[in-house]
Amino acid sequence: AVGESAHFGAPFSLPGEAVSLEAAINECVGTGTPCQVEGTIATVCQRTGCWFTMAADGIDFPVRIRMLDYGFFVPRDAMGQHVVLEGELSLIELSQDMAQHYLDDAAVGTGQPAEQVDGPQQQYQFMISGAQITRVN
Repeated sequence: AVGESAHFGAPFSLPGEAVSLEAAINECVGTGTPCQVEGTIATVCQRTGCWFTMAADGIDFPVRIRMLDYGFFVPRDAMGQHVVLEGELSLIELSQDMAQHYLDDAAVGTGQPAEQVDGPQQQYQFMISGAQITRVN
C-alpha cells in the first residue's frame, strides 16, 4: 500500500537528515565516510534483488547500490519507490564483462534484450549496510 515502509539490513546509525544523491556525490565520494542518502530507485536486479540503481539529476554516471557482504536483498518490484540508505560511496571502473552482467540482470523477465556495453564503464558504487523503502505508488 502507498506509504507502507520496510527496512532492510542493519539499522541506520548516522544522526541527522538524509541528503540527496547529488549532494552525497559532491560531498562523500571516495572519502570512506558513510553518508545517508534519499532518492528514488530506478532499476532492481530482476534475478534476486541483490543490487539496485538510483537516478540523480546532473550525474553523468550510473549509481549502483550493492549490499554489504550480500547481507540482504530488496524486493524486485521496488522500482520507482522512495529509498533512504546508508553506506559508503565511491567512483569505480567496471570491466566490460561486469557491466554487461548487470545489464543482463536488469533485463531478466522484461522481454527486452539487454543493452550492450562497449569497454570498461565508470559508475558510482554505493556499498550500503541498510535501506528503508517506502511505497509511493
